[in-house]
Amino acid sequence: MLKNFLKDKRITTIFMIVFIFILSTFVFVIYSGNKKTVRKMTPEEVKSVVEAGNFVASNLRGIDDSDIVLGKKNAKVKVIVYEDLSSYYSAEFDKTLDMLRREVGDKVAIAFRPYADKMFPNSIYINLWSQCANEQGKFFEARDLLLGEIESDSLSEEYLDEYSKRIGLNQGLINECLRNEKYLPKLEKMKTEAEKFDVYGVPTVFVGSEMIVGARSFDDVVGNNGEKLEGMKNIIYRHLN
Repeated sequence: MLKNFLKDKRITTIFMIVFIFILSTFVFVIYSGNKKTVRKMTPEEVKSVVEAGNFVASNLRGIDDSDIVLGKKNAKVKVIVYEDLSSYYSAEFDKTLDMLRREVGDKVAIAFRPYADKMFPNSIYINLWSQCANEQGKFFEARDLLLGEIESDSLSEEYLDEYSKRIGLNQGLINECLRNEKYLPKLEKMKTEAEKFDVYGVPTVFVGSEMIVGARSFDDVVGNNGEKLEGMKNIIYRHLN
């Protein structure tokens, strides 16, 4: 009887191991199918990135429905911009993005992801306000206003009421959204996620799997030591081709 018991126990154990393996495989396939990641680069593409002085990203989350996107999501080239709408450098890079849109139009989709940092004054509440504005369908109006305020050196969270009036936001809803810090968990989550992709400052830009750190210019530039830094225009055309 003991022998039969042990035999039955072994069979049950084997069955459970096989069942867990099949279940794990199924979950992995489903997860992999739903998770949008950026495709891996070919060796030739990696070489081009390194020669341009940039980096290759790993495990980057691709553009999905949680993103705020300018252009068509099925565009040939997808660009992800981590930005802080209280940052001078994000405002500078926006000029490059404007030229890029005029140059290539809908061939490029640009996703904007917030990177709010408590170390910097205004950062949290300015980015919170932009997320609250997005709730009312006015993210890009809010973004343009904030970047313009940076340019005129007059950006301050003290003026958020005025900013809301200027772009026609519902004052009651926006105040409630800010008072409850409704999107603070989202901002914190986005920052934590960004750091998994080696984002530690703004702007950080991804063109496919290519990572560009800093407010890269539109055209190529030559540094003080004679080194060439590839501009966003040629980076994008490289990916288009």
